[in-house]
Amino acid sequence: MKKGLLMLLAVVQVISCLVPIKALGSENDPELYQGISGKIPYAAVKAELPLGTPQYNKDNLPLNTEIWQDKHLVVYGDYTTVNYGAANVKYYHEGDYNHKGSFYFRDKEGIKCEYRYLGYTRAGNKFPNPKFPADYRTDTPPEDITWYAHPWALQKHYMKNPGYTNDRILDRPEDNLKAIEYINASLDWRINKAIDGATRQRLGNAEIKELKNFHFFNVDSPPSTHAPGRGRMINHSYSKKQDYYWTFSIPAVKGKDQTPVAATCTILNKNELNFGTGEEKKIALVEVTGVLLDEFCYDRVAIGKYSGEQVDAYERSINYCREDIKDW
Repeated sequence: MKKGLLMLLAVVQVISCLVPIKALGSENDPELYQGISGKIPYAAVKAELPLGTPQYNKDNLPLNTEIWQDKHLVVYGDYTTVNYGAANVKYYHEGDYNHKGSFYFRDKEGIKCEYRYLGYTRAGNKFPNPKFPADYRTDTPPEDITWYAHPWALQKHYMKNPGYTNDRILDRPEDNLKAIEYINASLDWRINKAIDGATRQRLGNAEIKELKNFHFFNVDSPPSTHAPGRGRMINHSYSKKQDYYWTFSIPAVKGKDQTPVAATCTILNKNELNFGTGEEKKIALVEVTGVLLDEFCYDRVAIGKYSGEQVDAYERSINYCREDIKDW
């Protein structure tokens, strides 16, 4: 009898292991719920996107054009493949101080909710939902919180890779000054306490001063000249003995860097400009030619591990180029 019971338990355990775990929202009707209908073509939003944004991310997931249209965030895939477990969905409750206004999603029963992750980033990290209610709140100012430098080294399930923008900055900071500028604009406070994500060791004041904001701040969705972006940092709570991520808004880019211009002026009727006795003025016909020296944005010259096409796309995103000319 005991042998039969043990065999039954073993069979039950094996069967339970074979039952697939469904992602939250995977049974939602894509025709009825936000963020997953996929009916907006990439070509329809391409001109609005931060320049160089590809149609697919590193894991070949398509850009979520509906999320872009609704929230202006560069998200790939959707919420139905990334959220697992009850902790990754929060429901709207009237009078709940923790909710942030109207909810974007509804579950399969039509009840208002928010999912923790909207999908994935270009680099393949989970994309946090800025409107997901906080797991905990604190009155501690951010400058008094302990932040992780090189947070990717922690290999958290939600952030295993440096963002595409961070990867470029870390590789060649001198060529990515515009991105460094908008990261700095996102933080109006100083990082005073830090842990090295690679070694898990606390950093001293001198070590912190040697680091830049981009060593802490991961860009999830870059800003454009029309819309702000989103970034994220990871901190450690000694009182709760846990790590948490915080999301931040990145201000929209305030225009592009001015590209040099070469100008020439040619007098077309020079032979007619001989002044006779008593003549005080003549009309000169001139031709002014201006050349925008933006060839470096189209030369397909690779830099390091980045292809010429990738480098050109980034150069056009931060420098005034021929597509930006509205009049002359």
